[in-house]
Amino acid sequence: MLNTFSDTDTKGAARRMERERQLELMNHAANGTGPFAPSTDNDWDVEIDDAMMNSPNNGLLNEDEAEPCDRRRAAALMREADLKHSISKRHIIHDEAELGSTSGLYSSPVSRSRGLNLSGGKLFGSRANQKGNARPSKHQNMDDIRISGNDDSHDERLNVYGERRVTTIGGVPINRRMMLVALACMMGIIVVLSVTLSINGEKIDQSSTSLYKSDPNNVDSNSETYNAYYKLIVDESLSDEELLKDSTTPQARALHWLVNDDTAAVPQNLSTAKTKYSLLVFYFANIAESPQFQLSIPLGQDNDPDGIDDANPQDEIAKEMNEFTSGENWLTVAAGHEDADIWYCRWIGIKCDTNNRGVVKEFNLTKRGLVGKIPEEFGRGLTSLRMLDLGYNQLSGSIPVTIAENTSMLEQLYLGNNQLTGSIPTQIGNMVLMEDLYLQENFLTGKIPQEIGQLVKLDGLGLYGNELSGQIPSQIGNLLDLYVLYLDDNWLSGQIPSTIGNLQYLSDLRFRKNRLSGTIPEEIQGMNNLEMLYLDENFIEGSIPEAIGSLKRLTQIQLYKNKLTGTIPEVLGELEDIELLYLDNNELRGEIPTTIGRLTNMEALYLFNNKFTGTIPFQLGNLEDLKSVRINDNLLSGSIPPEFGSLTKVELMYMHNNQLTGLLPEEMGEITRLGKLRIDKNRFDSQVIPQKICMLTSNGQLDEFAADCEREDILCECCTECL
Repeated sequence: MLNTFSDTDTKGAARRMERERQLELMNHAANGTGPFAPSTDNDWDVEIDDAMMNSPNNGLLNEDEAEPCDRRRAAALMREADLKHSISKRHIIHDEAELGSTSGLYSSPVSRSRGLNLSGGKLFGSRANQKGNARPSKHQNMDDIRISGNDDSHDERLNVYGERRVTTIGGVPINRRMMLVALACMMGIIVVLSVTLSINGEKIDQSSTSLYKSDPNNVDSNSETYNAYYKLIVDESLSDEELLKDSTTPQARALHWLVNDDTAAVPQNLSTAKTKYSLLVFYFANIAESPQFQLSIPLGQDNDPDGIDDANPQDEIAKEMNEFTSGENWLTVAAGHEDADIWYCRWIGIKCDTNNRGVVKEFNLTKRGLVGKIPEEFGRGLTSLRMLDLGYNQLSGSIPVTIAENTSMLEQLYLGNNQLTGSIPTQIGNMVLMEDLYLQENFLTGKIPQEIGQLVKLDGLGLYGNELSGQIPSQIGNLLDLYVLYLDDNWLSGQIPSTIGNLQYLSDLRFRKNRLSGTIPEEIQGMNNLEMLYLDENFIEGSIPEAIGSLKRLTQIQLYKNKLTGTIPEVLGELEDIELLYLDNNELRGEIPTTIGRLTNMEALYLFNNKFTGTIPFQLGNLEDLKSVRINDNLLSGSIPPEFGSLTKVELMYMHNNQLTGLLPEEMGEITRLGKLRIDKNRFDSQVIPQKICMLTSNGQLDEFAADCEREDILCECCTECL
């Protein structure tokens, strides 16, 4: 059956499912959660993923709605995973060291390879037998090998007399001599079969799973088929003529296969012929005869009906590749099939249009372990594509200009998490129907082309994790339908363009980890649907604009590690949905606003390493959902408010290196989840640390407690560190 792809499918669940999958991966990768998490100690990402998969319509759009319905819910679930990871990740940073980000899928620790790690990373790690069914070694004693498939008393290695090991067949014990005779007979049969098959070479060819039925290096260049295809390729400028003369190139191999092995006649339809050739060039450039996709065990030998080792993720990919490159799904053409001339429509990963015979609309080979390059022919032969997904492979080379020039109908382009180099083609402006463009986690260089502003239907743009430089083009403000914008982890410089305020539907803005300077533009107030604002780890100066108070839907603000000055605007207290506020490592001054105490959804508050003065507002005790608070390394004075005892969910509290005085309030002993507490390097009065707080250490919850107990007038029997 052909894989078909109709216009309804394009606008329906298939396209939206891919968009949500990419959106989920973008959020996970940008925050180091899910498959990008540095460790597997935390299980909330799995919970979020499960929640998304089990949500109505998989968190996608309803067919009868023009705007997202559960998409907001899916984004909220991803936000929760981001939030929890961010809090946990910064828990382990006891100093002000740089907060790193995991920028690759199972990437090698000694290189910046961001594709699938084929050389020993997590994905292709050593195999463990999950079911505990140990298979016999080739060195194992033959008497120990159990041939029987019956589960009865004869399967035991000691017989009923307890004297010797036995081997059984169908429950009947046999001795060693009988075993050797049986093996000799089997070997004789194998030899006879081998001789028989070698005599009849034609039969071997017919049953072989080789890519070719004939010698790929032996092609009749005078045949009618050869000349027809050769003329087509040259006349249509599909490939350089010199490449066809070298039998080792993907172009020549594709031509030879069409001449020698394609059972269908040369297509009368020019588009079909170009599609055939272009797909074959891609195949021979990336997939053919790749050795790394061998199953670690033969199919069906792990007592598992799917024939793969469930403990080894590599086998899952190998199984898919086995299906992908064999049988009628790949180059073995079913002779006489009614669709034999457009056999590629049966390939895994390809869907053809139901209304235009043989026209490929969707090409999806994500996570297939591809290790070659994207050939120029791809963009010349598949001009009607609407979706192209080659993400999460190990593709190298540049993005072919031909894709940007010729696939003007493309709506979704996913090339992220590969090893692509070069620049983003300026011809990308031709793709005026583009809705999702994700080129993240590659090695792309150069500037973001201003032509990207012509993609006015763009909904998602992900360019993070590259080596892009120059300024953010002001034309990005033309993308009025943009929902997510990820430009983080590049070398971008200059100011944030004021046109960013035009993006009124933008939900997620991430410019973090660049070299941006200047101020945060006041025009930001126009993004009234913004939920996540990540501008951290740049060189942004000036004050936090009052305009930020108009962004009522904000849930996360990350402005840390910049050069911000001035005070925290009081209007921040009006952002009732804020869950995470990171303003640390700047040059902010003044007092901590009491309005912060209104943010009752807050889970993480980081204000450390600034120059805040005054007292700690007692209103912070209203933040009942707070889990992590760091106000250390400032110039705060006065005493710790007893209202802090109401923060019963707090797990980390750092107040060290200030000028705090008074006594440590006994009410803090009510924070039963407190695991890390630092109050050292302050000016507390002489005191004995309250026993109620020390009880938190005795029950094993408070495992880090640092105070100035080296002073003779401060007694702390439960401190883990005295400074």
